[in-house]
Amino acid sequence: MTVRTRDTRIEDVTGNHKESRTNNDVTTFHALNSATKYIPKRLGFVFPNLKTLSFVKTHLELIEFRDFKNMKKLTKLFLTENKIKKLPFCVFRYVEKLEIIDVSQNNITELNEDTFMNLPNLQQFIANENDIEHLEKELFRNNFNIKKISLSKNKLKVIDVNFMKLKGIELVDLRENSCISLSFGCCKGPMLRDFQNQTAGNCNGTEAVC
Repeated sequence: MTVRTRDTRIEDVTGNHKESRTNNDVTTFHALNSATKYIPKRLGFVFPNLKTLSFVKTHLELIEFRDFKNMKKLTKLFLTENKIKKLPFCVFRYVEKLEIIDVSQNNITELNEDTFMNLPNLQQFIANENDIEHLEKELFRNNFNIKKISLSKNKLKVIDVNFMKLKGIELVDLRENSCISLSFGCCKGPMLRDFQNQTAGNCNGTEAVC
């Protein structure tokens, strides 16, 4: 499947499923090494029970909220090694059960502070090897279950997020960025030390303001 036109729609898929199964039994959709530029519209209507969606090493350059319509059960989204430039603020409107988002190795330059506001179940956000420069203060404000944030090899310069206020956070990886300017509220103990280890390779390191 190759989709080169933005509003390409899938109305039906022909072929035989194993053991008399139907489209309703499909839980994973995976596209690899494709010239596809866009996620086809209505994919979630053809496969209404998708839990994992993956576009890897494609020419995908734009995603929008319409791409995920009717994907109410989606929990894992892998969009790695593509050409995506941005994540629109409302892009995850229809997929509030998402737990893992991996958009590593794209061309993303910024994240709107409302991008994840509709994702209370988000546990992992991975965006290594992009061009992100700034993390806004309220970016993860509604992500009460977030455990892992990985943004190594970006161009981060300013981070307004206070990671120490994310109660369940286990790993923040900011290695090999530009010159990160960080400040926290009072933060002590193992969590701060672990966080400092994950900022190795940045010219400013971390600054704890207590």
